[in-house]
Amino acid sequence: MATVKEINHDSSTVLANFYTDTIIDADGRATVTVGSALNGSTNGVNLDYDTAGTSNVILVETFAALTGNDLRLRFRIDWSNVSVIPANERFFIDLEDSVGNDIFRVEIASDGIGGFVEIFAQYWSDSSAGLVSIGANQAISDNSELCIGLRAIKETADTNADGEVELFVSGVSVLSISNADNFNRFGNQVARVLVRWNNASGGVGDIYYDEWILDNDNTADLGCAGLFSGYDLIPGGGQP
Repeated sequence: MATVKEINHDSSTVLANFYTDTIIDADGRATVTVGSALNGSTNGVNLDYDTAGTSNVILVETFAALTGNDLRLRFRIDWSNVSVIPANERFFIDLEDSVGNDIFRVEIASDGIGGFVEIFAQYWSDSSAGLVSIGANQAISDNSELCIGLRAIKETADTNADGEVELFVSGVSVLSISNADNFNRFGNQVARVLVRWNNASGGVGDIYYDEWILDNDNTADLGCAGLFSGYDLIPGGGQP
């Protein structure tokens, strides 16, 4: 298995040990705790509505650029401990190139009336010169622990429009396209993960986020069976 990057937050409770590029968290809303661990892991990231302030949280990790034309991302999120959700809440993960240009995004957002229940995915379209959604926002009725997966295949050549992008929720495909024009930006290679929580005011409770993994050869399990390898920060693949 050519796992190229994985963070499960288990080896420490210090957030900076996992996101070594950038941490923006003016109000101290993001912490690594035992109580926010998902999928039986040791620790996870707690995003706390109840801490005073409304600052956004941004976590960035940079790593050696991925090679390969078949990319998979997965991560876990649980907002069952949130009792009040603001109307304009957003949580998203961006996959970027080495200078911070977007390549893919997975976003979970409020429905605009205080329900944190929609998910969608975007890819950078060469022809549109911007992020393009792969379909309509999908409602999520289950607010328990979810495993989110993204699979992306690079366009075979510029203008062929045969790239693929597919979004999974707990192993079930919810959105997909097979005509993505992603050859040029995909070719920049993913080298950064940006996790962002746009914290709107008025929320009560905590979001738990944990266990993200990037894989570049189509072997990551999108069905979310079993635990991750148990190792943090693997630069270049596999277990040590």
